[in-house]
Amino acid sequence: MQMLSRQALLSWKRADAVQKKHQEKEEERARKEANRAALLAPSEEKKKYEKKISSTAEVRQRRNRAPQAGDDAAEEEEPARQLVVRKDDGSEITYAQAVGTTPGDGILAFLQEHEQEVSITELRRKLGIDLHQQNNEILDKLESHPRIVRINQNGECRLQYEPPRGIRNRGALAYELTNAGPSSYSVEQRCDRHPPVLRSELKPDETYPGVEVDIDELLAEGLVARVEHSDKKHSEFVLFAMPPGLPAIEEVRELWRRERVPQGPALQDDLLKRKLLTKEQLDKRKKRKEAERKAAAEASKSAKRDRTGTIRTWKNTHLGNADELGEIFKR
Repeated sequence: MQMLSRQALLSWKRADAVQKKHQEKEEERARKEANRAALLAPSEEKKKYEKKISSTAEVRQRRNRAPQAGDDAAEEEEPARQLVVRKDDGSEITYAQAVGTTPGDGILAFLQEHEQEVSITELRRKLGIDLHQQNNEILDKLESHPRIVRINQNGECRLQYEPPRGIRNRGALAYELTNAGPSSYSVEQRCDRHPPVLRSELKPDETYPGVEVDIDELLAEGLVARVEHSDKKHSEFVLFAMPPGLPAIEEVRELWRRERVPQGPALQDDLLKRKLLTKEQLDKRKKRKEAERKAAAEASKSAKRDRTGTIRTWKNTHLGNADELGEIFKR
């Protein structure tokens, strides 16, 4: 009986030892698998540098409207949006909530509704916001807003809403469009001409309700011309004053669409034949174009030249000075 008990005890010890050894092997295998997975895991790629390039039309459009989410101007004013504004009732709101949007509530909507200058006192009485708080920081931020104008008159500060191109009614719209030129060239030739107006600049919530109807009426009356983008994917178009003279009838426009303008030497021969340009003018233009191409080629060639290293420190002075060694490396 004692012999059986001793044998059973030894069997249990051996079983425990085998189980313990098996458990240690399993833990070691799991640790190795984890290390291997960590080594094979792809490293996090470095974020590429991206630079946004905006066209001239987009930049002009951004200047003539309030900053919106996603714009560079809106991102730059992000610290101002987090500025805390304390109201007279004890509540606190952010700077963006205090300014608001149009249409909506806030300082911007209040100024647009009045359509005239508003004093700081009147604005505080209506909205319960003291613009002189925090050492006039709120007032200074409003001064940089593209839709708010600060006017100092007789020692009193007043604010006024400034719509795009100053268009706040039909009269202002008609004046701006009938005095706008078709291009920057016409603006340079005539000082009284305004730049052409993009349709997207004239939004009802930033100008006045019914601006779309007034634009259609001015187009129908023949006072304003409309030029659409050549790319049919774009719905944007430009508005400016109707050029002098009678508009072409549809038959003449169809003839113009069918006409194919010659290219290259054929165009030059046609211009000479019709005496629209002289041989001297064409030669002068050819020389100017050739000079421009040559300058562009030289600039491209200089940009592609191999760069040589610059020796900043040299410790083996017994081999020579830095200038002599630099010349050797350039050879």
